[in-house]
Amino acid sequence: MCPYSLSASKVLQYHVCRLSEHGCQFDQLIAYLQQNQQRLSAQLPAENALTVWSGQRLKIAGIGIAWQESFSGTDSFLKAQTTWQKLCSHSQNLRNQIYNTAIFPNGNADQEYLPDSQPAPLAANTDNPIFRKETSAQFDGYKADSTPTWPLVFGSFGFTPSTPSILLIPALAVVSTDSGTWLWQARLQGENSNSQGCEPVSFQTRSDKLATNSSQTITTGCSSDPTLAVAKPATLQAKMPSHGGESAPVCIEKSYPHLNPQAWMQAVGRARSEIQSGRAEKIVLARDIQLRFDQEISLLRVTNYLANQYPNCWTYAIDDLVGASPEMLASVLDGKLLCRVLAGSAIPTKENYLFTDPKEQLEHRLAVQSAEESLVNLGLDLQVPSPRLLRLGYVTHLATDITAENLADQGVTSLSAAGALHPTAAVCGKPREVAAARLSELEAMNRGRYAAPIGWMDASGEGEWAIALRCAQRHHSRGDIYRVIAGAGIMRDSNPQRELVETETKMSPMIRALTA
Repeated sequence: MCPYSLSASKVLQYHVCRLSEHGCQFDQLIAYLQQNQQRLSAQLPAENALTVWSGQRLKIAGIGIAWQESFSGTDSFLKAQTTWQKLCSHSQNLRNQIYNTAIFPNGNADQEYLPDSQPAPLAANTDNPIFRKETSAQFDGYKADSTPTWPLVFGSFGFTPSTPSILLIPALAVVSTDSGTWLWQARLQGENSNSQGCEPVSFQTRSDKLATNSSQTITTGCSSDPTLAVAKPATLQAKMPSHGGESAPVCIEKSYPHLNPQAWMQAVGRARSEIQSGRAEKIVLARDIQLRFDQEISLLRVTNYLANQYPNCWTYAIDDLVGASPEMLASVLDGKLLCRVLAGSAIPTKENYLFTDPKEQLEHRLAVQSAEESLVNLGLDLQVPSPRLLRLGYVTHLATDITAENLADQGVTSLSAAGALHPTAAVCGKPREVAAARLSELEAMNRGRYAAPIGWMDASGEGEWAIALRCAQRHHSRGDIYRVIAGAGIMRDSNPQRELVETETKMSPMIRALTA
């Protein structure tokens, strides 16, 4: 049996119940999760257990791990997709087997599982092609019911084939889209199961109850069988910051694990020389800094800041990698693909030169060409508009949103599209094979899962895979140490000092989030 294969005796059991007919904002998502955390097994380890995704289409906050697998090698994307398909075929929705009690907001059963106020409907984000009305050649808007096809899986891939990639399923989570908010519970059942899931439930067959009132329509609750009570409920270690009285973290040590600024600028010079000699057209060089703080910093606190400050980005926290990416590698919704290419950057006061500067224009054109080539190889019919400006507040990018609609005809899923695109010229270089071969020597570091696909997928293969940018990796055993990473695209006329400043600009949102 292959090491990534799923034993036929293992079954993913999950239960999803609707908490609200509306979507909710990230902070209210956390309120739901905190009020339901007692459903998690007391044996759950506190560390490495938070999973977060926050975008306009889907938000999730989860704790615990019901299932997790790692993959490596040149076929890691294929392994991951095959394993996920097999897990879905061994999944069981327990909606008709868990002892259900309806959630009544008027003081009846399970009222404690609801926040004090109900979430308002989410407004469509007109800056996101998935959420705005387009011409017939592009998206026709988002579907009326954006409920995902359960179950869901989350993943974070390595930049290189030798770096382990992971897929995981939270044991307990709150999931929100524009069509509703749900409580998710999952566990892996079978012989020798080592899942960190929810407490075993008493499978008493009982029809879901329905409840309505003036402020909330049909809602169904989750198991409230008193036999499920645990002696010492697991607590959400990464608590939300209080509204006052809590001191902000302070950085007490800054170090350069690999290249200091001067050494990195020298590497930029070497990359520029290789480009000028014709060995490559573009090489993207990343650098890192390590920050130590005067206290442990919770990932939940960081993601709450990022989700609120950068709502047009995709905030994530998966296996201690946390960030807010502005670049969507592959989003598939209703059989339609969006690939957002970002290349070419400027501070907001100088953004207009992005349309006239030859270096920025060429850098962006190479990135778009790279993405087009990868997607055409999948047999997709592409629509490629002219670039536009994407304003993030601290930086402005040239952005091109590539779309396609014939994914079903070609059997393309969100993950297979992401695998074909990675690594893009925007984060690696062009030709990408040549650029990739030079990165380890020029950067003198292992990128880990930085600049690789990170996101989620449902049972139908639809989902969202962003590029893990504007991020930091928390130390595996210490919550007060974070490694912040950022990169810049090097061209034949790049200025090393200017490229260094660009990386510092890209690091700034993450540093602010860590000290908020």
